[in-house]
Amino acid sequence: MIPIECQLDNRGILYLDNYPLKKRIYYGNREFDKSYFFEIDSTKEYIIKYHKEKLNKNDVLDMLLKFYNINGKNLNNIDFPIGYYRENDQIKGLIIPNYPYAISIKDAMILNNLNDYYNQFNNLKDNILKLLDDILQILESLYNHDIIYTDVNSGNFLIYHNEVKIIDFDPKYIFYKDNFYVQRMFFNYCMLYDLICKRYNINNENKVKKMIKKGW
Repeated sequence: MIPIECQLDNRGILYLDNYPLKKRIYYGNREFDKSYFFEIDSTKEYIIKYHKEKLNKNDVLDMLLKFYNINGKNLNNIDFPIGYYRENDQIKGLIIPNYPYAISIKDAMILNNLNDYYNQFNNLKDNILKLLDDILQILESLYNHDIIYTDVNSGNFLIYHNEVKIIDFDPKYIFYKDNFYVQRMFFNYCMLYDLICKRYNINNENKVKKMIKKGW
């Protein structure tokens, strides 16, 4: 499968496989406001996620092809990018699934209403620990398919319909079968674990230390 390519013509019209795309405003994540939305099929809506830094085309294509080969293989709550957005010869962003009215864990923490979006239990502590476990399960699923995701932070995970989803796949933070980066991934997860627990006054410092000592 060839990854889908979007490109901008000299009139400022965005095309996807020769079909013009229209802008429409999405009231949600400010990063995507007034961006392009489109449907590849009747079940999912997609959006272009712009990247501030230049993306290497070979790295992007290599990553997308690897994702395509494992897509759908017991990867719950993981929807990979399906293509890229190009201006001239420079890749400016990736085509990712859109989740209307979802919120990142980071924004939910800033607004102090994490429990309003992720509420599987009757108390905040159990919800937080379950959310952290969901993040770990996502990382483990990727790891089991030889994908090492090191960009583990609260801004890269969404809460959508009471589930946690990963949203950001930047090639420079994606590695394959490299033990050094496995440890980095796990360390970054432990730091996120510690940050969220401290934010909600959950005393799990000993567990974090044990996780770091034990490793993946």
